[in-house]
Amino acid sequence: MPCSSRSTVVEIVREREEPVRRVASVHLALDRRLELAWLRDRILELPRADLWQTLARAALRDDLYKTHRALTSAVLERLPPLSNDDAAIDAWVQATPQQSSVNLGNARRHPGSSWTRLDNPVRRSPRARQPDPAEQ
Repeated sequence: MPCSSRSTVVEIVREREEPVRRVASVHLALDRRLELAWLRDRILELPRADLWQTLARAALRDDLYKTHRALTSAVLERLPPLSNDDAAIDAWVQATPQQSSVNLGNARRHPGSSWTRLDNPVRRSPRARQPDPAEQ
């Protein structure tokens, strides 16, 4: 389990007073189900040629971690005691279809999708862009 996941699990355990095993299990099940490791790897592959690219990459990574934490808490909120993690995630997906409709597996199968071009905002950043001689 990555260091960020461990600290997230500890934070949720303290905040919700849930058993460590239960929180970690849901957190990892969401990671597998949503293929967040794949997305995390794509973020880590983004260029860091200058400060702005580095900051953009860090912001995406932090957003991913915060979202994963929020999703873990949301699933735990709906999770009845002694229930199966996958069943709880299924119940959460059914209860929140408009919020959970993103399928990263589709992005993996369609490499040209907007999910796989995470570096585009970095490339379009006005500070990262080279000035066009025609604009001067």
